[in-house]
Amino acid sequence: HLDGPPASGTTVKNNGVEPLIERQLDTSSFDLVTPQESSSRRYSLETRSDLLLSAAHLKVIFDDPRLFKSFKDFLLAVRPKSVPVLVSYLNACMALGATGSANSTTKSLAHLEGLEISQEPIPELAGGSVGEKAQSAFDILVQEDLPAYITHTWVRIVSKTIELQRTGGLPQHLTVLSEALAEGFYLTDPSKPDNPVILASQGESPPCPPYDTNYAIGQNCRFLQGVPRNSSSARRIREQLEAGVERSEIILNYRRDRTPFMNLLTIAPLFDSGGIIHYYLGVLVDVSDLVEHCAGLESFERLVSQNQDGSSSDSSKTIESEEFPKDGFRELIEIATSKEMETVRKLDSAMYYRERRKWATHKEAGPDKQIDAERHDLHMRRNTPSPPGLWPSSFYEYYLLVRPHPDLRVLFASPSLRIPRMLQSDFMSRVGGEQSTIDAVLQAFVDGTPITTKIRWLTRANRFGRRRWLHCTPLQGADGTVGIWLVVLFDDKEDD
Repeated sequence: HLDGPPASGTTVKNNGVEPLIERQLDTSSFDLVTPQESSSRRYSLETRSDLLLSAAHLKVIFDDPRLFKSFKDFLLAVRPKSVPVLVSYLNACMALGATGSANSTTKSLAHLEGLEISQEPIPELAGGSVGEKAQSAFDILVQEDLPAYITHTWVRIVSKTIELQRTGGLPQHLTVLSEALAEGFYLTDPSKPDNPVILASQGESPPCPPYDTNYAIGQNCRFLQGVPRNSSSARRIREQLEAGVERSEIILNYRRDRTPFMNLLTIAPLFDSGGIIHYYLGVLVDVSDLVEHCAGLESFERLVSQNQDGSSSDSSKTIESEEFPKDGFRELIEIATSKEMETVRKLDSAMYYRERRKWATHKEAGPDKQIDAERHDLHMRRNTPSPPGLWPSSFYEYYLLVRPHPDLRVLFASPSLRIPRMLQSDFMSRVGGEQSTIDAVLQAFVDGTPITTKIRWLTRANRFGRRRWLHCTPLQGADGTVGIWLVVLFDDKEDD
């Protein structure tokens, strides 16, 4: 069938249908445009996203002690309810190993002449039901915990990158890469039928690329889904909305021209002073480039490399890209996660090397010893706290939603700022520093233009104020009127 024309304002790639210019012509060719590449060479975000959330990806993690440790630490710190599933899987694997070993031993029993008992056949131990239990546990880990692990990994990278971008902490040559991870914001109203978008940011980072605000407002955000390839993501989002809990999720969405993009979505409930949810704040980040470059996921990079070597359907495109070089992403990730990784090294290095030696020792003794060691470690560490800051649950720790000028009262706040007398307080009464800076912030509210600047954040306990970076973004209605401001605060590292 023929698709309709793309929305106005949508940038459409030529997809190789522009006429060949003179320097591209081959005198022996009859081609007018670039010849179509074979389908096996074309990169597909949809195929890559399927691989990202596949059982093969989790298997790569489980096959490497260092990668498995990271996944295990994540479950212990963030998803302790999933630890019994992992333990069940390890127990089943150990039982299968024992069953196989027992069957192998019974087969080797020699027939002894003259002894009647030795002539009786020994039935094999059946491991079918145990194998089914192992597979069921593994499937749950793939469906529920692998997406959460990937999501938290990318939330950590994106949140730190955004902070460095806002506070001027990124080298100039990484600015373009960081801008590719720009966020968009929207507000939905659950009191209205189908929880529609009522306000959205626009301009430099539209909330629903490349949808304009007029198209998005009034609709439920499911219009981004297209034909769902992973219904579990949508189900988890619905469950968390019903529970009133903040949720981050990676989900494959579609632009209006039906091209896919990988959306790193965070939805946070906004509570009034009585604990009642009035709205939901959504933050969208297009992380398609992270998927393409396997950014921050060594396990996924290995899997993609293996598939390329095996000429799989996703072997089309190497991880490197001319526009976004892999080295640039690696440098960006190293900068974004350097502090957290240093924390891990200080608090966890001894444990890691002890575990590494233990894994090597048990590997020599056989797979059963490896599995038994992991079961023991999970049992011992269930109540061990994780290094702080390693697994953030959302992009921002400190944010406020402020009424537009001239009111400028704080309506909603992130959990870390939901303190007594914060809601319904005068926002500008908390902004200190140079008078010129205060005037610039106020003028931005008057003009309805975004602003990023350094201020002194005033509190009752500290009237001198702590230095913080302030980033203010207007969320507008369909008519362009500012309905509310999202104000994000970042700590100033020089003030630590």
